[in-house]
Amino acid sequence: MIAFAWRADQRAALAAERTGDWRRWVRVRYEDLVRNCDSVLQHLCRALEISFTPKMANFNASEEAVRTASLSPLWTGLSSPVTTSRIGQFRQPRHRRFVIAVEDVLADDMEEFGYRPLYRTRSRNHSAAELSQFVARDEALRRQAAGARDPRREAVFNRREHLLSQLRLGNLNPIITRSIAACHAEDGRRALSAGPITDDGRHQL
Repeated sequence: MIAFAWRADQRAALAAERTGDWRRWVRVRYEDLVRNCDSVLQHLCRALEISFTPKMANFNASEEAVRTASLSPLWTGLSSPVTTSRIGQFRQPRHRRFVIAVEDVLADDMEEFGYRPLYRTRSRNHSAAELSQFVARDEALRRQAAGARDPRREAVFNRREHLLSQLRLGNLNPIITRSIAACHAEDGRRALSAGPITDDGRHQL
């Protein structure tokens, strides 16, 4: 189901990019980010009109990264430093079966982002029965993973899943508005205990 979710995410982003102001969009490829982390982050910061700090590349040291990494096996890398060691690992023979399954879904979409399929030239249409099997297995694995998580961490995981699902449905503005409001509220709570502000007018958190 990861491949289906990735395809839905990327197609939704492309549709939004094409119907909106393209100058407000910045494409970032994983390989570019890990090879030239500071450079890519500086480019993003300029686009977002925020200040760059080298600490941005050390996200893995934050408490939030450590907590998030514990929520899912898919996110364990969040608590590790940026590395190029994982680039191209999917080409290893032991991953062939998995890669074929992914390319069955994504072959038609991959080249848009600079990736060339290894085994498939076209995506294939899955039958309704196959899709039902995928969904059933995915739900079973999710239940298994949920049972092994701390309830408080599970609540965080569910909130993030809800946010992602709303983004996929195109409900961007209400979600973003609430997220910004939540961030402002959190900033306000932090400001009460943050002490003096820095020279650029921001609290040192």
